[in-house]
Amino acid sequence: MAFIVLSGCTISDSYEAPPIGPLPTMPVPVGPASNVDLSKLPNIVFSWERMENAVTYEFHIYNALNADIDKYMVTGLNNDENCHQNVCAIQERLVLPDSRGHAWWVRALNAVGISAWARRPFTWDMNCFL
Repeated sequence: MAFIVLSGCTISDSYEAPPIGPLPTMPVPVGPASNVDLSKLPNIVFSWERMENAVTYEFHIYNALNADIDKYMVTGLNNDENCHQNVCAIQERLVLPDSRGHAWWVRALNAVGISAWARRPFTWDMNCFL
């Protein structure tokens, strides 16, 4: 005697289409300028151009000595709270080891995807003015 087992899949009567639209473009850094020493500034304002298709932004500081990005990682920066007219910004108080290879990074996100990271290098040199 043989048994036949039938199984089936349930088909939903609804379908949610994936989002359609343009990916956000890579943000353009505004300030601080590339390769400047930021070690003497108590609170540093990092700014970039507001991207038309962006909903939120992610920001981080790259620590050149240990490749740490988590300490100053900020996600969910939105246009309403972090942008004024065509410029977005975040203010940070940093403590970093002396190095000329640090950088700050920012990228834009929306429902379709994520832009490439924009990168701007800076120096952190506690002894440069002694």
